[in-house]
Amino acid sequence: MESTTAAHYGEAIFAPRNNEAERIRALAAATDPGAQACLSRIPVPRGGRFLEVGPGLGTMVPWFLTTYHPSEMVLLDRDVTLLEPLASPNVTVLTADINDPDITIGEFDLIFVKSVLMHLPDREAITARLASWLRPGGWLVVIDGCDLSAAGPESPLRSAMTAQWLVLGRTIGATSEWAMSFPEPLRRAGLTDLGVAAEMAVAEAGAPYTRFLQLTFESLRPKMLETRAVTADELDFAIEQLAGPRPPALGTLGVVTTWGRKAL
Repeated sequence: MESTTAAHYGEAIFAPRNNEAERIRALAAATDPGAQACLSRIPVPRGGRFLEVGPGLGTMVPWFLTTYHPSEMVLLDRDVTLLEPLASPNVTVLTADINDPDITIGEFDLIFVKSVLMHLPDREAITARLASWLRPGGWLVVIDGCDLSAAGPESPLRSAMTAQWLVLGRTIGATSEWAMSFPEPLRRAGLTDLGVAAEMAVAEAGAPYTRFLQLTFESLRPKMLETRAVTADELDFAIEQLAGPRPPALGTLGVVTTWGRKAL
């Protein structure tokens, strides 16, 4: 469900306190390796100007710097408190809201956006805006998730997953369905040389994604219970399962990457 009056991520939900940094770090550990593998398939120019939108804790930045040696790496987010330590002569930390249509920050050889657009109601318009910021021959790479747990059997964890997505949709306008349309959003934005790849993050013992789910449920608990899609006992049981030695192989996230190039 999308909302035209959605609140901001980091305000109504996932405020930067308590275990939020750990939650973001767990998601990065689950998705950064796959992102790096996909980027390695694309002829991204070394020494170019790069932009990462919503970089979280900046966990991808060291890899970008050592792999591509960009002339400038711009990190754009509404709250850059956790990114400021990364600022350096070739890393620019920029406070801005990607929802603002009047942002002017120049052109880039690579724009990278992971786990961001699925949380924004105006994702189509923002995708078109990002595409317009590419230099001729530049690449836009978008990574988002889709919920694969709905196909699983009825269980407390499945109920918790349903409640989580209801909260995200009703509160900030997030969707787990948009990534399943890749690469069409990039095609509509006028990009060419399109590609798409997918992998799965599964709630397995000791896996970063398992910890991410646990922390997400704990953070959203009051709002998840308000949906009535999960009971308090079911949610507590699901969290205990995720923290235990044998979490169920459910709560699966499809991680979908798409990329496209601006024509020369």
